Amino acid sequence: MNKIFRYSTVPLILLLMLLVSACGGNTNTNAPAEPPENSAVDPTDNLTNETTGNDSDTGSEATPGNAGTNSGGTEGSAADAADENPDTAAGSEDAPSFFGEWTISKHVGSTGVSTEPNSGITGLTVVYNANKASVGQNEVQSPVYEEYEMTKEAFLMEYRVELSDIGIESESVKTIVVANWNGGGSFIILRDEQPPIVLIDGNFYELEKAES
Repeated sequence: MNKIFRYSTVPLILLLMLLVSACGGNTNTNAPAEPPENSAVDPTDNLTNETTGNDSDTGSEATPGNAGTNSGGTEGSAADAADENPDTAAGSEDAPSFFGEWTISKHVGSTGVSTEPNSGITGLTVVYNANKASVGQNEVQSPVYEEYEMTKEAFLMEYRVELSDIGIESESVKTIVVANWNGGGSFIILRDEQPPIVLIDGNFYELEKAES
């Protein structure tokens, strides 16, 4: 009997050792897991000067989040011009070309997702300057203007309409986004020696200089 008892204590001792070892672990399910090692990824590595999204919501126009895909854009020249001299008067040599008081003259096209063109918009006053951006009564104070170059392929992919369909025969187009405004008129298409085009409710409208 003594011999049997000595052999039977071995597994008992091993069992006790396992229980003691198990009790030493962290059994708190609310305790945070061990944090992963810092891989030292540069947070700026994936930053680009592209803006993506679409204008599917009525009245919510282009911003850097939903202006469309802008390939190879250059940001900030319009904003810089306004920031360097906030009192720059529209029409001066230093003011961006889209600064000033405009009126909506005509409908020139629509995106793939849009409302019916609103004839009541024609004649509405549009203002862009360093102090405010406005379309009719809808406005934002201290607008932040960002400039992007959009290729015709990116424009077609985003808005489902060719640049040529709105009267622009070029490989790319310069656009202005009012970054801190989501209203109609916050996306502006610039054209050489022609008035700008703005996007309102999925429709493109050509502007003309307001009479002094």
